[in-house]
Amino acid sequence: MSTQIITLIADWGNKDGFAGKVKGRLYSNLDLVNVVDIATGIDPFDLRSAAFVLKSCFDDFPKGTIHLVDVCPNNNDCLSNLIVEVAGQYVLCADTLLPWYAFGDRIEHVWRINLPDNVHGDTFTAYTILTPIAVALVKGHKPDSLGTLLTETRQISTKAPFYEGDRLVVYISHIDTYGNIYLNISIEEFERHRNGRNFSLMMKDRNIESITYSYQGSDHQIPRSILLLPSVATGMLEVAFSCASVAKTMGMQVDDMLWFTFK
Repeated sequence: MSTQIITLIADWGNKDGFAGKVKGRLYSNLDLVNVVDIATGIDPFDLRSAAFVLKSCFDDFPKGTIHLVDVCPNNNDCLSNLIVEVAGQYVLCADTLLPWYAFGDRIEHVWRINLPDNVHGDTFTAYTILTPIAVALVKGHKPDSLGTLLTETRQISTKAPFYEGDRLVVYISHIDTYGNIYLNISIEEFERHRNGRNFSLMMKDRNIESITYSYQGSDHQIPRSILLLPSVATGMLEVAFSCASVAKTMGMQVDDMLWFTFK
């Protein structure tokens, strides 16, 4: 019998015992389980960052993995929770748009978890609701016995790259711990738009005209030059300095727009 993998993504931070409570309950109820901290230091209530992190590592985990995600922008809504099936894995989370931000039309099935009879109010649903659901799934319970299958399809408006005249407009979709900026375009999609042409990406008073594959940049680039890289971690284009925060230095935030021009 193989070891079951359960991952954690949450905005708990490291000061309190939230992660310990969840892990303790999982280990106490399951014999063969490996609990993996993907990221428990998501900024409080930052749903989109949690979705970005989940999406970036999801396909590296094997089928059967259960992802427990505890990030909810409105604590009053967190008593409604979901089981989401994607590519043979399950995501357990509050009833928010997080799964659709992360997976879009890759989602196969969604169940709204049946609330236990003894739960009428809660301050830690990851422990009282999501953890027992994870245990039940590992022990062979089917989602249909744990929740109600939802049939409606949720449509969300996601920001995609678009053309404004001859410029390709992209957005900042995520800023990591190092202050590196992730754009909402993959290297493959960018190369399709580029179609072999030279390009220019203006960042405030700096201009990027090449793609590099290391934080050290190319031999001809000076230290602290701004770099455009395909991110191994996410598959998206990333803007970085070798040893400094691009976001802080350039005063950039999530959802800021940038423009590629081709020539």
